[in-house]
Amino acid sequence: MRRNAFVSVASIGAIAFAAAACGSSPSPSGAGAEASSSGASSSEAPPVPAARLLAASEIPAGLQYHPVDPTAAEQQAIQYVEAAGQATYDPAECKDPAVHAQSELQQTRLAGQGFAASGEGGAVYTVTLLPGDVKVASFTAAATGKCSAVTVTQGQNGLRKQSREEPLPAGAGAQGTVLTTTGTPLVGGSPGTEASTVAAYFTVNATTAIVTAAAPAGAQPDRAAFDALVRATAEKAAAH
Repeated sequence: MRRNAFVSVASIGAIAFAAAACGSSPSPSGAGAEASSSGASSSEAPPVPAARLLAASEIPAGLQYHPVDPTAAEQQAIQYVEAAGQATYDPAECKDPAVHAQSELQQTRLAGQGFAASGEGGAVYTVTLLPGDVKVASFTAAATGKCSAVTVTQGQNGLRKQSREEPLPAGAGAQGTVLTTTGTPLVGGSPGTEASTVAAYFTVNATTAIVTAAAPAGAQPDRAAFDALVRATAEKAAAH
């Protein structure tokens, strides 16, 4: 996964994590039309001001800033939408919210701002800012409720994942939630090494923010670094 494609990496906390693990380039099902319609209206919203995004000098200590490659972000966003639509979901009703979330992110990317960062031990972090009319629920529905435990497959490969909701870090000063996701890749039906991600979805100053942290297989995300990035992201967005 490319660290400079904030659109694709940002999805990891919701459902791109599952799609990517299926071993293919991660057509919309019934939710596709709804997502495209929603995304079209969102993409017409005024762009998020660049001043709301953290600069390289403002990210927490210990993280290395990586700018966005718009072409790579565009290509991977489309691939993840396609992968979500092609995969099989159990429970089956979790497919539509997964496709919706990916499509919403892909359709609104042009109005957004974002970057990626790397940390100790190969950890990858992302920050994505989208227009405020992009609802947090568009993303969390794919990993909460009946969809908190989902198996996603494509061919002989797939991912079994479990997610749980947590409050935003103390001092974030925003409205939203954190999703912690643990996924076990299935290769030829056999389980591989478990991997974990954590993602914060919140709104502040008419902006919807997604902050993620992904650890290498067998490791856990650095929650202190993640929490610091969430607080810094919310503070900067609120101030501008």
